[in-house]
Amino acid sequence: VGNGIAGGTGIHVGKDWEIEDCLVFRNYGLGMTVGSYTRVRNCRAKENAGNGFYTGIGSVIENCVSAENQNYGFFGQTQSIIHDCIAIGNTNCGISVGPYSLAMNNLSSDNGSHGIMTGGGSRIYGNSACINDGDGINAGGDSVVERNLLYGNKGAGVNGGWSCRVEANHAIGNGIGFQASSGSK
Repeated sequence: VGNGIAGGTGIHVGKDWEIEDCLVFRNYGLGMTVGSYTRVRNCRAKENAGNGFYTGIGSVIENCVSAENQNYGFFGQTQSIIHDCIAIGNTNCGISVGPYSLAMNNLSSDNGSHGIMTGGGSRIYGNSACINDGDGINAGGDSVVERNLLYGNKGAGVNGGWSCRVEANHAIGNGIGFQASSGSK
């Protein structure tokens, strides 16, 4: 779905939807906006003037690609899950989720800010965050950051907020390997 010069969001739905196998391309607003408790799978958002994907509370995005959008690749609200997705070349963060969320098995590369950014109490597991202009992973307080590959990010490989647990990650060639706030382990 591309709305050309008319402007607006490519796809916009309320809560409790299932969306599959869509392409949102060159929209003058967000690529796809979905309400709370919605599942999005096997979709692509490319070259939109806003976020590629924007979700409400408790939504799930899986096996999707967000590339070259003019803000975030993926933006999930509180208690969201983003897994098995690819975020490449977006002007802001590749993947951003609110508190108490899960980012798992994603690739976030060459984005204009952090590869993956989360709110507090989140779990960030098994991702690759490479060559981003900010941190590979920027985790909110009380989050768990495990088994991620962080390569060539201009900021820290992992920047953990207050009382984060950072374990079994592999950081190579980042501006700083690991950076943690007080109380982190």
